[in-house]
Amino acid sequence: MLNGASIVLATLCTFATVFLVIATKAFCTPYGIPHFGMPGSVMVIVAYIAFDNVPGLHRVPINALTCPEDHLRKAKMKKLAGNSIQITTLASNGI
Repeated sequence: MLNGASIVLATLCTFATVFLVIATKAFCTPYGIPHFGMPGSVMVIVAYIAFDNVPGLHRVPINALTCPEDHLRKAKMKKLAGNSIQITTLASNGI
């Protein structure tokens, strides 16, 4: 859900990730260690854990995450059904 809290936290995480990239690059480059995806992965884990109880932010369970194709399929089905039915995804059904 896009709201003020999610925008602020996304901005903070973006800046923190940039600083973490700079720090890991400065640390890893002299030793020849690749640092490619590590800073982003670390920040995703930190954000997922740290922002659990932020008011206005709704955490989505991992098994309820979908892909764009699911959203497109739901939108087409709702359009055909006239927005009168509740459509669920396979993930929300526990499959």
